[in-house]
Amino acid sequence: MYYFEKFPVGRVFGLGHCTVSEEEIVAFGTCYGPQPFVDGLLSDSASLGSPGIDELRWPTPIHPGDTLRARYTAASSRESRSHPEWGIVQGLAIGANQDGVSAITMSVTNLINRRTSAKGSEALRSGVPGVSM
Repeated sequence: MYYFEKFPVGRVFGLGHCTVSEEEIVAFGTCYGPQPFVDGLLSDSASLGSPGIDELRWPTPIHPGDTLRARYTAASSRESRSHPEWGIVQGLAIGANQDGVSAITMSVTNLINRRTSAKGSEALRSGVPGVSM
């Protein structure tokens, strides 16, 4: 389980890779979501979700037969002032093709449960009030 403390600035997480077919590219474009890459990290973290994507770019086309490898780098992290049991991690996700050329970049903010709050409490919230996931 990845809690807030496991996201120090500069830590890089390998997110895996996949080879994509033409059908998968069309299906992905229809759904508009890079979830297969992100789900691995999020399912192993104490993530509470995200208030949104700050920036999303597609600098290079993805072609049939490309093998994409993604990684996420925690660019900044801080404790939440309003909810000390949460951490706020801002990061950059990059998906590159087999030649190392970036095909997608995404700047995103995530809310992540802390193992302990600033007061040392072991009690952690299981979700964000008022936010549906």
